Amino acid sequence: MPPRNPRILAYSYAIIGVSIMAGLGVFVKQINAPVSLIVLARFYLGFLFFLIYLLITRKIHLIQPFQKSFFPLILGGLSWAGLMFSYTQAILFTSLSYAVFLLYLAPFIATAIAFFWLKEKLTLSQTLALIIAFLGFIFILDFDPTQGLQNVIGSLWGLLSALAYASFVIINRKIPNHCLSQTRIFYQFLFTNLFLLPLWLQFKLQFLTLNNTFWLVGVGFFHGFLAITLMITAVRYLKASEYGIISYVEPLIAALLGFLLYSESLSLLQAMGGLLILGCGVSQVFLTKPS
Repeated sequence: MPPRNPRILAYSYAIIGVSIMAGLGVFVKQINAPVSLIVLARFYLGFLFFLIYLLITRKIHLIQPFQKSFFPLILGGLSWAGLMFSYTQAILFTSLSYAVFLLYLAPFIATAIAFFWLKEKLTLSQTLALIIAFLGFIFILDFDPTQGLQNVIGSLWGLLSALAYASFVIINRKIPNHCLSQTRIFYQFLFTNLFLLPLWLQFKLQFLTLNNTFWLVGVGFFHGFLAITLMITAVRYLKASEYGIISYVEPLIAALLGFLLYSESLSLLQAMGGLLILGCGVSQVFLTKPS
């Protein structure tokens, strides 16, 4: 990254990363297999692609030996694995829209923790942008606050997924600066995969059809290797509030993909929400100052 203002490029990484993440539903619709197999493909194949990338670019030597100061990397892997598990459970116990709503409380939680614990300052523009982006997200989701409220278990799993997502962002902000991006990504992939080992008990060869394998490899490359690599790199340079604002681009892209590819309806309110999120994201890129 250019030394002058690495956060400008970090914004680009974050936007591309969350945009790729938004397309996960397109891949999932093509795969006739349990969610556990998709999660395994995402992280295990994603890790494999990351290692291949390091070998091809001859950057494998940039992975630093594990040190005591790198302990947050273990927690980063744990939080990402916890996010996948709790979010899946929330979807099983409550409506999808309610589970998504709870998950995207994460940027607010992460911003609050970063403000009190990491002493990250919030400018007025960042505070307003985060609030407006969240409002735009509710418009896109067309959220009904009565949905799922009666399901306590689903609500708890959803809140846990938000806490896990927020923890992932905060933990990556706590990783020492001398820990290189390649090291951050390598160990968090490694520890996430270790925590996800129990999912292999649900693995069945019968789901590895030619069509499923093709799309599972795509999940591993795009949503495992590419998206997670970009996100972890971006969080290294962006404050929790800055990344939080950009993260709302994900539901915006997901709604647009549903509209364009599957003819899903897009109301005027959802369109307005999309414009609010887009405006907030663009404003933060132009307002960011050199670090």
